[in-house]
Amino acid sequence: MGTERINRNIPKAIRLLNGLKDSGNKLEKEYTADISAFGTSIRQSGLLAAICFFMGESEAGKRRKALLNILVALLENSEVTTGDQLLRHAITHPEIEDVLLDAAVSVKLAIRVFEKKP
Repeated sequence: MGTERINRNIPKAIRLLNGLKDSGNKLEKEYTADISAFGTSIRQSGLLAAICFFMGESEAGKRRKALLNILVALLENSEVTTGDQLLRHAITHPEIEDVLLDAAVSVKLAIRVFEKKP
């Protein structure tokens, strides 16, 4: 875990999460559970399976995809700008797992700043 990288990414994560707020200026409470599940999914199922799970097309999948896009933005890798590109990149660069976990922790900490919808 890169504490310095996590701390550096928290302000950017807050800015990116602002784009997910509803008209009442609140976040859906499910975002908290979704981002918590991401790290657990990586540890239990592996990096590729976790990324695939977050790319679903269901209503929950769309919400998870929004979080995945935030994680992609936090990677600051010009080759990776979408979830699909992240999946392809992770296949050839499995070392990205630690960076992605740090990004998830940054989002998890940043999400606490926001008021949640009941």
